[in-house]
Amino acid sequence: MSTHWQDGLYSPWMEKKFLAVSLLAVCIAFAGCRERVPILFEKQNFNDDWLFIRIEDGTIDDRFYHPEFDDSGWEQVSIPHTPRLEPLLVNDQWQGTCWYRKNFKLPPELKQRKLYLHFEGAMNVADVWINGIHKIKHQGGYLPFVIEFSDEADWEGGNQLVVRLDNSDNPTTGPKALEILDFSTYGGIYRNVWLVSKAPLHITDPVFADKEASGGVFVTYPSVSKTSATVAVNTHVINESSRNEAFNITQHLYKGEQLIQMTTGEQLLLSPGEDAAFLHELVVEEPELWSPSHPHLYRLRTTVMQGDKIIDQETTRIGIKSMTFREQAFFLNGEQLFLRGVNRHQEYPFVGYALSDNAQYRDAKKIKDAGFDYVRLSHYPHSDAFMDACDELGIMCIDAILGWQYYSDSLEFQAHVFNTARDMIRRDRNHASVLAWEVSLNEAWMPEFFIDSLHRIAHGEYPGDQCFTAGWQEYAYDIYLQARQHRVGRQHQPVKKPYVVSEYGDWEYYAMNAGLNQDSWDNLLQEERSSRQLRGSGQSRLLQQARNIQEAHNDNFSTPAFADGYWVMFDYNRGYADDLEASGIMDIYRIPKPSFYFFQSQRHASDPKGSPMVHIANTLPDKNGEIRIFSNCDEVELILNGTSSGRLTPDQDQFSDKLAHPPFTFQSNSFDSGELLALAYLDGELAVQMIQHTPGQASKISLELDLSGRDLQSGSNDLIFLYASVIDDAGTVVPDPDREILFTLEGDARFIGPNPAWTEAGISAILLEAGKMPGLIKIHASSGRLSPESIQVEMKAVH
Repeated sequence: MSTHWQDGLYSPWMEKKFLAVSLLAVCIAFAGCRERVPILFEKQNFNDDWLFIRIEDGTIDDRFYHPEFDDSGWEQVSIPHTPRLEPLLVNDQWQGTCWYRKNFKLPPELKQRKLYLHFEGAMNVADVWINGIHKIKHQGGYLPFVIEFSDEADWEGGNQLVVRLDNSDNPTTGPKALEILDFSTYGGIYRNVWLVSKAPLHITDPVFADKEASGGVFVTYPSVSKTSATVAVNTHVINESSRNEAFNITQHLYKGEQLIQMTTGEQLLLSPGEDAAFLHELVVEEPELWSPSHPHLYRLRTTVMQGDKIIDQETTRIGIKSMTFREQAFFLNGEQLFLRGVNRHQEYPFVGYALSDNAQYRDAKKIKDAGFDYVRLSHYPHSDAFMDACDELGIMCIDAILGWQYYSDSLEFQAHVFNTARDMIRRDRNHASVLAWEVSLNEAWMPEFFIDSLHRIAHGEYPGDQCFTAGWQEYAYDIYLQARQHRVGRQHQPVKKPYVVSEYGDWEYYAMNAGLNQDSWDNLLQEERSSRQLRGSGQSRLLQQARNIQEAHNDNFSTPAFADGYWVMFDYNRGYADDLEASGIMDIYRIPKPSFYFFQSQRHASDPKGSPMVHIANTLPDKNGEIRIFSNCDEVELILNGTSSGRLTPDQDQFSDKLAHPPFTFQSNSFDSGELLALAYLDGELAVQMIQHTPGQASKISLELDLSGRDLQSGSNDLIFLYASVIDDAGTVVPDPDREILFTLEGDARFIGPNPAWTEAGISAILLEAGKMPGLIKIHASSGRLSPESIQVEMKAVH
């Protein structure tokens, strides 16, 4: 939960927002705690008040880390941050060195405590100084790192934190060079930074502790059934005081605000410098199990106590589940499950990787809304906020280390990869959404000793029968990940182990199964056959993308796969190419294409996360005289200008185990304008309908904000998409011709992206970034003689 520090508890410099991992300075309301104790073991958000400079002109920067260096000319920024706002089409991504500096004071209440800085993600090689003292050189931009600076802290004057980042091509971290890399890696401190304060006796950080299957709080589930579950909690505690410390550890498990179970361990003792992990088990009767349909979550509160005094406390959100394989079939909580999924890259237009936590949630919400229960985090670890959203929404994840078409015999490279596997599991092991660990370098051929090491590391970090490794080579891994383009047209031995179609629907239609060499442009299929279709490519090409997806998805059912993942959810930049990778079912602005609704139609209307849906994919008949309608209902009726075209049922059994649910296809060569009404029926009763008109004369603008389940939040660099549609008098989007839309606003916010912005297929988009202060934002859009439109959104404070 998030909260503000109590007034008067800290010095005035700490007026910023905080995330409370523990409780405030209150009387803690659980058994045995009576004393009013100031709780000082919370994380302070450290994202504000940074200074930044990007090195582009050969500037000598060897004194930037000195405390006395004059940084008065540097840019004022906040985190998450990207070194340079990029154009929509990124084929020359900025690479190089950039610096961040932050001055801060520490309140005297923290003087006897251990002080840490936690970086969630900084691209790619980070050097960090505190008060001129070099603390770390961390390689890799996708996973957290932690530094302790208790001894370097200045309690009389101020403190200075300096970070130097280098996102140049790096043979130790990989992947291959950006000039031939098929995605962009961007730069900057693009995820949160936290200041953490701990007592000398405290629960450790799992990454900083660097202990196999230990560090921090590690929760496993040795026994799970619908009637009872055992929750095993390993708590790693260290004593960094100068004396022996006696203490107890309590565990409290909550469902919402209700206390479900608790345990108080025996008295423990650690000598100075000693650390140890302590196991406690809680038995939960009739547990509410986590699944994609019912993502039940519990809150575990782990507390280190000395008598009635709280010394340290961590809160961990968990989901109780059990995964098993019976031959190649996947069972979750004892029930067989097929996981329909998608791959995701984490970028936004213009800002690259610098997404707010709320923006991460909104992406996950779109994935769930599209009908998916599984996402492959390609090809690197995604943010902790995105993982939190998957826990909450019910999206299973294959969590991947960084890797794409690059392997090195360098021992330094191999050691780095092994360490990223450890750190990824230590960061994400308590997330309910994790299905498997992709400790594999995607599409890079790895020797067997290397695979053996990664497989062994994963099972060492996560002991027991709930750890599954996954890789694109069949050897050794628990789960074999195979892209459809690596299977179709090739001879293979039957797969004997659990199997996932890791990617499908794109490359095999784009490059004639050209294999792993995406630089080879020979034998490309015609543009009309490709799945890479921009939202403005026109009705025919967008319908072809949906046909490709249906065909490929059907083909996946001919394999023993228990899951498949379409490539890809959102359009993204290819790094080296002069075009966007446009196979997404939503464009880079998160506007849906028809294929989005195809996948929606695959989730049954009776699914707890589903509902009856119907979508008219094309408003005019295609070249074959067909109008296609996506629906998850039993029957669909199409009415054109008041005349029924009849009711249709699918050509095959709905939600067959062997085929995707097809669209409803109506023949209508004569329809050229007017109203289309689609009526969808379940068990003979009207369940849902959609009315669509052919476009008329453009007359006005319609504005829409994409909040996707999260309010616009001030003080966090929160980002939302703003859409301006050119519509006719009936409210129908008019796709042609393209127009410029001018956006203006009133309030503490700013636009990111070209302004005026051109429409594509009748819709223009721009990013809106929230400012520091809560309040009302008024937005206006205009274009020539079209009637302008205004909309407002309330920007809310961090809670």
